[in-house]
Amino acid sequence: MKTEENKRMLALSCIVADLKEENMELEQRVHQLVNDYNDVVRQLNGKDTHKDEDPARLLLDNMQKMRDHCDMLEKDNEQLKRECVQLQTERNEAKTHADECELEKKELFKHIARFNNSEFLKIGDDCTHRDLLPNGKPVKVGSEECWYCRHIINVDVSGKKCVLCACRYDNTKAEEAQECKSTDD
Repeated sequence: MKTEENKRMLALSCIVADLKEENMELEQRVHQLVNDYNDVVRQLNGKDTHKDEDPARLLLDNMQKMRDHCDMLEKDNEQLKRECVQLQTERNEAKTHADECELEKKELFKHIARFNNSEFLKIGDDCTHRDLLPNGKPVKVGSEECWYCRHIINVDVSGKKCVLCACRYDNTKAEEAQECKSTDD
């Protein structure tokens, strides 16, 4: 999670750095335009060709245009920041949704594997997966003890009168987990 935050912070810092660089360039451009304007004013004063134009007024108009342009750029920058935050939020939501879908997919594949590796047992037969009852009798498939077994998936009493049992699959998975645990120790 910290890696994503670091990436986001890096992206935001790059955006801010670009905006600062652009603002500095604009400031330099304003100074250049003011200098150019002053040069033109000096030339006009030397030639006196446009006595009716007020150089101070022209300078003020140019400065106002530049200020308006800077204001517009600041508004654009703020809008881009809001859009960036919105896009990051949408990306985070999409990533969370994708992670949830991936977890659901894994669970679904587990259930499919469990179903595919299950076996049908005929109701009334002795269960080969359960220990004997306290009275010494074997557990019958389809009995009350069978119905409460954690390995039972489904019971079909209408047609084939059988039970879908995942005991072998569950025990195989439990043995694999035990082996992994013992190799880690």
